[in-house]
Amino acid sequence: MTRDLRPGRRLTPVGWWALAAGTALALAPWWGAHGAPAVVGASLLGALAVALVMGPRLGRGVTATWQPGDAPRAGGEGRLRLRLEPRGDGAPCEVWCPDPGGGVRRAARLAGMERPRPVPVALHFPRRGRQVLAAPLITTRQPFGLIEHVAVAGAPAEILVLPAPGRLRGDLAQQLASHLATRAAEGGADDEPDRLRPYQPGDPPRSVHWRASARAGTLLVCQRRGGAGRICQVRVDATPPPGGDPEGRRHDRLCAAAAAVVEHLAADGWSVHLAGPGLHPCSGDPRRLLASLALAEAVPGDALVGAGPGTILLAHRPPAEVPPGILALAGEPLFTAVSFAPRAAVRRGRR
Repeated sequence: MTRDLRPGRRLTPVGWWALAAGTALALAPWWGAHGAPAVVGASLLGALAVALVMGPRLGRGVTATWQPGDAPRAGGEGRLRLRLEPRGDGAPCEVWCPDPGGGVRRAARLAGMERPRPVPVALHFPRRGRQVLAAPLITTRQPFGLIEHVAVAGAPAEILVLPAPGRLRGDLAQQLASHLATRAAEGGADDEPDRLRPYQPGDPPRSVHWRASARAGTLLVCQRRGGAGRICQVRVDATPPPGGDPEGRRHDRLCAAAAAVVEHLAADGWSVHLAGPGLHPCSGDPRRLLASLALAEAVPGDALVGAGPGTILLAHRPPAEVPPGILALAGEPLFTAVSFAPRAAVRRGRR
């Protein structure tokens, strides 16, 4: 919803009517009327004056603080939380949050609050990277509903937005599996099934042995002997594409494709080492890998420096020469092989 919610005060439609009617009636003695209209006019103007003085105090009855949580993904809605705490008089009010995607969202409508409580907020994040969540705002029309008072209810907060989520299409998934299988065979890694064990939270869904689970009546995971050797390298070549990328949107798309590849490999039981120009090298935890891609910069450089056999290269355009044992995925063939999640419909708050 697009609203002008800058801190301050403004007349409501009823307030404009009260101002116009009060001024006209207060001037009744000047155009020959008796004193009753003047009394009504003075009462209306007095009510405006009371609302002007008392409104700011009543509009400071709640403080809002951003709470840490899971990092949202770009291109859709992220679920965040606000902690609301009462302060002073519990006058009816509304809490609003500026949306990074544009407009504002109403987080809560309060008729009074006696104890702190968390409130979920859905915001739209168009781009990845570090972003600043604007300070929440509080609005009230108390007393009388003549003047709307807007005040800052908390402090801004910094948040990391991860690349847009995506899913590999069948051809690319098979290509990766074939490449890594060849690499494992050449490296001598024993990737044969070893034993079945009960499912534990955090196990990738691909490791579930569905037939054995159906027979046993509970989820069983296929443990492989070569788990310790399932390590692969993913390199991201951030060299800007032909024609440039002034707004960085094509680089965002490359990072989103890299995130989809990393998540696919991690779900398949591979330990991924991520590196490349403009990237903070990291390995292991998929959350760290996604955080590195969220902060990746478009820096020219040679992503294949130090890359060994089995490396997966992701780039805007394929290199002039691909060393043996390296799988290069670049340009539109890469982007079309990744199915990005559709953007969530942005449902604005309504008054």
